[in-house]
Formats: sequence, structure tokens, C-alpha cells
Amino acid sequence: MDAAVKYVKSRGYSTMYLLASPIGVNKIDLDVLTDFYKKYGFEIIKDYGNSRGMVSQLEENGESKFSDDYDLSKHSFTSGDCDIYAVSLHRLYGYPLYVVRGWYLEPDLGQDEREWEYEDSHAVVKLPNGNYLDSHGETTEAELRQNCAFSNDIAKITFEPVSEGEMLSIFSCQDQEADVQKVMDYLKKSNNLSESDNSTFYSYSDLNEEREVEGINDKTKLSIFDFDKTLVMTPEPEEGMKKWKDKTGKQWKGRWWENPNSLNTDVFDMPTNPSVISAYKKEKSNSNNLVVMMTGRIKALSNNVEKVLNMHGLKFDDYLYKDGAETSSDKMKKMELALKYNPNIRWITMYDDRSEHILIFKNWGNTMIDMGYLDKFEIYHVKNGKPFIV
Repeated sequence: MDAAVKYVKSRGYSTMYLLASPIGVNKIDLDVLTDFYKKYGFEIIKDYGNSRGMVSQLEENGESKFSDDYDLSKHSFTSGDCDIYAVSLHRLYGYPLYVVRGWYLEPDLGQDEREWEYEDSHAVVKLPNGNYLDSHGETTEAELRQNCAFSNDIAKITFEPVSEGEMLSIFSCQDQEADVQKVMDYLKKSNNLSESDNSTFYSYSDLNEEREVEGINDKTKLSIFDFDKTLVMTPEPEEGMKKWKDKTGKQWKGRWWENPNSLNTDVFDMPTNPSVISAYKKEKSNSNNLVVMMTGRIKALSNNVEKVLNMHGLKFDDYLYKDGAETSSDKMKKMELALKYNPNIRWITMYDDRSEHILIFKNWGNTMIDMGYLDKFEIYHVKNGKPFIV
């Protein structure tokens, strides 16, 4: 039994489902089992009688393991149920599912070649910036490699994409749909825009009120336009660095998107995108619309960005820049702030070119509708200069 405890502990579980009469084994005293596992810190939940009965009851029950009055904010999803949490994030925000997988060589039994086996330690979702997300928040690959526990002598760790069906069968043999629905409801409520405390995903800062918007309280729609490759056809790094050298005779130094010279109007021609400009003019013509430019460019480039926009006669009610977070997360945070401080806004329309962000934004918008903060959400994917509604 000590080996079993070591294994279960290594997987991070804190709850034990006791089998009082395992198949093929004489009946074991449940009190003895309970006392034994409790001394290792396990919570004893239920006696299913035997393994066939356990599976049958779990399949027939269809109810969540979390009671209606259970406080999910105190539940450690990194000590079990990480798969439920990951699937909930996947459904709400569209982030792809991954497992942290440890690889080890099968025991040496004298055969010529030992094959590789694996065990999965933890379930996460992957963010567009390459980091991962679990119930503790955003984390890096290096941190997961260091913190995930395994029961075998692991030689290498990989991060493997899995489907939703695979995820829900890796760590459990039971139907977890009711649990996923409970956790999704919890995540929606914990991400409540009417609250001023921190949510699981975004820290609400004070609204920037430097720019006064006339008639802000009358605005019922938020119209959002991305900058690069949406409003303006700015150069990409490879072509831009080449043109920089051709025009200036100097090699490009440093990163691209954070460099003000990437928007140097003396070097680069940066025309507008006619199809998006038509949409911009339509949105601006309605006095009920709050029309903003929202970009992944950093605040330090605000003068450069707005110089290009002014050159084309493009004026906005507000200009919003990335605060240092991953771009899609930063934009969702800003939209949530807009809804929080402007409750009359019930409709959001977005124009963006980043393919990897479109589904994330669409899922976010649908979640806001489900939560009652929006009546309508539209997103236009700008591809090859033309906007297509998703």
C-alpha cells in the first residue's frame, strides 16, 4: 500500500475513492482502509463497493462531484481535477489543451531493447504567447518542468496537445461533464466585471481617464480597430529590415515591433486598408458608437502610431496600447474594463488580422453574452486586406 500512496501522491491527488471489495480480493475492512489513507492526508469520499459498481454508479449518476454549496475558490485544481479545469478554460476561451508528459524506460527485464513508456502529470491550456495556463495562473514551460510530479524515473518531459475527449479520459474513467459545467459556471462568476478584485485571468487596473470622451454615457456600442495590417498596411519585420538597409545604408538593430523606426514615415510607405477604412467611416458616423484603436504595440510608440493615423486623417475616441501582457489577453482585459466602467455598452464589434487570436476573441465575446454583459459580439477577421465576419 505504501507504493500506491506514493504513486497517488505524486499525481497530486488529495481525494481517495475507496473500493471496499475489489474484484478478485477478499473483502477488506473499510474502516482499516479509511484510517490508513487518512494518515497520509487523503480525504475519503465514498465506498463504491467494487470496481464494477464504481464505474456503473459513476456512469449512471451523471451528477457533479461538487455540491451546489461547495466553494470552488478553495479547491486545489493542481492537486487533482486539473483536467476538468483545463477543459473548462478550453471551452470558454478556445485555448488548446496540453498534458505535461513524462517519459521513462520500461523496467530492465533482460530483454535486448527497453521501450519508452510515459505517464501524464498535469493538464493545462496553451496561451498564444507560448506560455501555459492552469488554476494558479499563467506559467512557463520551465516552471511546469520543475513543478510537475511523476511516480517513475523520468528521463524527459514533453508537452503534448490532446483533444477534449482524450483529456477527459487520461486522468479519470468517469463521465465528468457535470463537473466541467460546474467549473465553467464558477469561472464565469469569478470573472465578474462588477467586482473590483482580481480575477483568475486578468488584473483589473484603474480605468485610464486621461482622455475625456464626449457623451461617453450615451455610447451603446464599442467599435474596435487593430492597427497593424488592419487599419494600416505596415511593413513586416523581414521586408521592413531589408528596406531600412536599402534606404539608410545601415543594418537594422534590435527587435521590430517595439522599435519606433518600424513606423518611420520617412522610410516606409504605410497605406491604409480601403475595406477596413470603409468600415471605420461607417462606425464613426453613428454617435452611439465608441470607436477606439486597440493595438499590440506598446505605449512607448503611441506618438509614432498616432502620427501615422493622423497622416491618414483617422481619429478615434481613444487609443489603447499593450501594457506588457500577451496581446490577446491584454485586449480582452481592456474590453472588460470598457464594459465595467461603461455599462450602457451592449454591443462590441472588432476588426483584427491575427488569425491565432480570432477564435479566442469570439469565445470571449460569447462568454460575455452568456454572462449578461453583452447583447451582441461581432468579430471581423481581416485577411489579405478584406474583413470577413467570423
